[in-house]
Amino acid sequence: MHPIAAVQNEYSLLYRKDGEETLRTTRELGIALVAYAPLGRSMLSGAVRAKADVPEGDRRLAHPRFQGENLDRNLELVAKLEKIGRRRSAPSGSSCSPGCWRKARTSSRFRDQAQAARGRESSLPLK
Repeated sequence: MHPIAAVQNEYSLLYRKDGEETLRTTRELGIALVAYAPLGRSMLSGAVRAKADVPEGDRRLAHPRFQGENLDRNLELVAKLEKIGRRRSAPSGSSCSPGCWRKARTSSRFRDQAQAARGRESSLPLK
């Protein structure tokens, strides 16, 4: 049996609750958490400003986050994050992904084991 090396879970500045619970467990076990949809299914990219920005037939339209008052509230949150980004001269979305990456990176124990198994240094800086 091979040990679990990584777990993938949705994780972004908008949707962290489940990811935080998973992250706590993966850290304890030395397992990497791979962030799925770190830009909030494109909402944090600046590409979605209204429901009309999501093409008809797109499966995101079936997701509660992209419907009615939920979409309005999420877009308000995005506007607040964009305001923070502008104060830091960061383009939309770029102020979100590095933080998600740093938060979800692997533990040093896992990195060391993975590097030893591959017999070489990791190509990604996982500090």
